[in-house]
Amino acid sequence: MNQLLEVEVARLDGYIHGITELSGKIREHLGAAYLVSRDDQSMSVADLLIAHYARQTQLDFTSVIQLQEGEADLEAELCDYMVVNVLGSVDSPSNEAVLDRKQYLSFRVMDMLEIICDQLGSCTGVFKLVSKYDLTYKTQCVFFGLLFESALLVLQFNKMSYDE
Repeated sequence: MNQLLEVEVARLDGYIHGITELSGKIREHLGAAYLVSRDDQSMSVADLLIAHYARQTQLDFTSVIQLQEGEADLEAELCDYMVVNVLGSVDSPSNEAVLDRKQYLSFRVMDMLEIICDQLGSCTGVFKLVSKYDLTYKTQCVFFGLLFESALLVLQFNKMSYDE
């Protein structure tokens, strides 16, 4: 991986992490961006993520879907993960200002993705993967994977429940 690509992925990771830190109780929401090497072209997106996490956890998915409109669908999907609530305040889903902010933040993420995608080449598919709920850590994870010939670009959003 070249240094410019590493910097751009790190910038996106920091941006997403910062956005999700504004949501809910401390550490309740967590976002990240990272690359997974794609040495074996026959591996599915789910298999690539499972292999990436194999040393740390038993990752399994309840759903894996390909977003039919690719990056256009991704931008719309990201709105649900951008600023779930601001600093613990409950926001009404009908609050137009909140929706506008979520759309803007999703747009900015897509801008950053464009720079990364230009370096990785043609994206062959965009996927949404939902992990099984982890009873031990009370965590639900949603992954978005952009598949390229050499790598899988992952956007990961965790929701941890401390109220149970």
